[in-house]
Amino acid sequence: MGLATNQLISNVVLAMNSIVSNGEELLPTLETSLPSLQCVSYLHMRDNEFNSMAPEIVNALSEMPNLEFLDIGGKNFNVRRGDSTTIPRALETLAKIINNGTSKLAELDISNANLGMPISILLSALVSAPKLKRLNISGNCIEDSGARLLAKVLMTNCCLEKLSLDHNQITLNGFRVIANSLKEYCMFQGQDLPRIAGNFRNTTLTEVELPIFDIYKHIKTDREKAEAVLKEREVVQASEED
Repeated sequence: MGLATNQLISNVVLAMNSIVSNGEELLPTLETSLPSLQCVSYLHMRDNEFNSMAPEIVNALSEMPNLEFLDIGGKNFNVRRGDSTTIPRALETLAKIINNGTSKLAELDISNANLGMPISILLSALVSAPKLKRLNISGNCIEDSGARLLAKVLMTNCCLEKLSLDHNQITLNGFRVIANSLKEYCMFQGQDLPRIAGNFRNTTLTEVELPIFDIYKHIKTDREKAEAVLKEREVVQASEED
């Protein structure tokens, strides 16, 4: 892989190449080449169908010391039915990357990967993600159980600034839980707070993108409740910007 010998390039886009469909022998080559990209800070690897080799690819990413932006979303985690270990293994390694105090990763896009419940591994890691500032987890079917977990970790995360989470099959109740947790942290901003799980309460999150799809699909059935949730989000957003 020619990129492995290039020590000057900083931005690499390998998106939508469906590497696995072009020959599985390319995946081991990619795995061994990624750690050599020591100067790369921006890596776009969307829709490459890593699938069963996702853990190995993510592990290789952990050896890239200057990586600041990573897009590994889309069709990269499609595994065979009954395979209950591949995705968790990949996400556990990804969680270690964002938990690593020496990691420079500031932005992670893992949207539209349809991860389902295993994404809780990544969400739990947000409790202690010292450098991650922007996270896109849209399109992963986290549902209300994931929304409740996210609400808890947002209370203690002290770095995240922007969050995108649309297309996750979250109900109005789930969004209300998230909004309430953010309102609670807004109430405590500027005060001398006790440490919780080794971190201060979240005082950095300033932008939660409007989950248009998930909220507006409820307007026809419960418009009043949907509008109330939207209003709560606007109040929180205004509080964060003050």
